[in-house]
Amino acid sequence: APFGKFIELYAVQNEDCYDQTLAYIYEMTQRYSGEFAMRPLLAAFPKRTLAVIQKWTEDESDCVRRLCSECMRVSIPWGSKLKFALEHFDGYSDVLVKLATDKCEYVRRSVANNLNELCKADLEKAKILIDRLRTIDDKHIKSVITHGTRYARKKEICTTYTKNTLEQIDPPCSKG
Repeated sequence: APFGKFIELYAVQNEDCYDQTLAYIYEMTQRYSGEFAMRPLLAAFPKRTLAVIQKWTEDESDCVRRLCSECMRVSIPWGSKLKFALEHFDGYSDVLVKLATDKCEYVRRSVANNLNELCKADLEKAKILIDRLRTIDDKHIKSVITHGTRYARKKEICTTYTKNTLEQIDPPCSKG
């Protein structure tokens, strides 16, 4: 998107435009996907942008809440890899844990996709996030973890559900 390219080339070089840029992304993402525009800001101003994302997890708009997850993904289709999740794991995982119980499936699915990408990039950090998610008493957590570990299950380095309990992530999954 042209706006994302503008941010990459101009806004990250001019921090005085930061607040205006975020205001535009906030409005834009309710009509069109804004995660590509947020990724350069996360790379250039990680702590400042994370603080905004944490605030946006409470927003009324499910599109804005979904943006909070999507913009932090390690890898997204048609996008370059982003190291933010690995380098700022505590803040990243706090956001995903918060959004994993969101009322909107659109948002929860984004969290699961984010977890799936994390499994590919850093299985140890994925295990930490999964352990945090396991402690949450919410009817949607099982589906978030199951969908979020599909890559790991396919590679047999996974977490699986058997009946109502979660097997350890360390041993390979049994086939069957």
